[in-house]
Amino acid sequence: VRRRQEREIERILRPDGVLYIEGGRAPARLGAGEALWVAPARGDVRAAALLGDARTIAYLERRFLGHGLLRRQLVRHPRRFLARHVLVNRLVRRRAVVVRPSGRTLREGPPRYVRSLAAEAGVNLEGRRWGLSAPGEFPSQKVLLFLFDGAAEAPEYVIKITRDPALNSRLENEWRALTLLDEAGLGSEGSLPRPTFFGRHAGLALACETAIDGASFAERTHATPDCPYARAAVEWLLRLGAATAHTPPGGAHAVAVELESLLGEFTRIYRIEPDHERFLARQVAALEGADDGLPLVFQHGDPGPWNLMVTSAGTPAFLDWEAAEPDGMPLWDLFHFLRSYGFAVSRAAGTRDAMRSFAEHYLAGSALGRLLVEATQRACTGSGLSPRLVEPLFYLCWVHRALKEATRLAPAGLDDGRYVNLLRLAIERRQAPVLRRLFSSAADD
Repeated sequence: VRRRQEREIERILRPDGVLYIEGGRAPARLGAGEALWVAPARGDVRAAALLGDARTIAYLERRFLGHGLLRRQLVRHPRRFLARHVLVNRLVRRRAVVVRPSGRTLREGPPRYVRSLAAEAGVNLEGRRWGLSAPGEFPSQKVLLFLFDGAAEAPEYVIKITRDPALNSRLENEWRALTLLDEAGLGSEGSLPRPTFFGRHAGLALACETAIDGASFAERTHATPDCPYARAAVEWLLRLGAATAHTPPGGAHAVAVELESLLGEFTRIYRIEPDHERFLARQVAALEGADDGLPLVFQHGDPGPWNLMVTSAGTPAFLDWEAAEPDGMPLWDLFHFLRSYGFAVSRAAGTRDAMRSFAEHYLAGSALGRLLVEATQRACTGSGLSPRLVEPLFYLCWVHRALKEATRLAPAGLDDGRYVNLLRLAIERRQAPVLRRLFSSAADD
């Protein structure tokens, strides 16, 4: 049987083809092949590197395999968690073999199509060490190819490749955003990936960016209101807003028209109480005549802690600019980051209810509530935003987030959405202490 399999492989394998064998050996006539380290210990391959490349393997282990036995993950998804734990992967020693009849070798560097696109942009990637990661299970998540120079332990470049052509536009938007930020001189201190080259292969978009040397925000944060890394992220967002503030191309009226359309879509999707709908309509109307004090800013669009790294210099670096908007809304990045970070603080303290977390920090009041008020005041000063527009922007931010979330929810689960319920709670408790200070102190500033 084995001989028949080997002959069939030899028959169908083209001279420029690639044979991948997991847990076995290559047919002797095709040569020994090259051994790969692959992970996790079971299931679909999510990470790969040449077996002898200890530095690349160590990097992929740090970035994509768990080190700590977190009880809640072990209880919820024991098989998946253990399969991805670094110690389990080292014990199982999952391996694969790649054979190329043409004689080409994986040590030449990244795939030929990547090197060709790089060469067209004047970038030489020959002989670079590489590590592959395909995290997550959603089509929106990218395949990542990390490229290392010489004996470096951290990658120099990361290449993002879409999994579905229908989502190419998201990577194209990130490329445009990073290009605009780079041309404006923002992120020159290493706080942003720099665009290197862009192209397509087999209908899939591919973008190469400089890799950020550092650790994920989750690894570094103290998960407390005074965490220096969280406060540094707030500072960075304030600087971005101040540096990119500009007059809306069509004036405040054009902004209000867009937000009115946004609210209309929201009310078509969600079942919202009539008095809440009227309240939100008044917030849109409040922006209509604000020509003197409604700047637009460069908006990241999804600045949650999951898209944040801490560089080796200790500075924040926001990644994944797929939802970026050069003509974005002021304050929305700040509100989104602080809401998400507040939930991280709550979870560290044992609270896993998102509504309770929001109420504790941003309604009843806490150190994070004070940070929200202070940062909002500074954002108004830095960008030229009229303080009287803080309230409508606050509520419409959650309308926008709820619409984003609706794309991930089944119709039957819309009423359980996190952001629509946050919005309901904030409207119902709009006289809460933090919100009163946020709106009144900003208006009095």
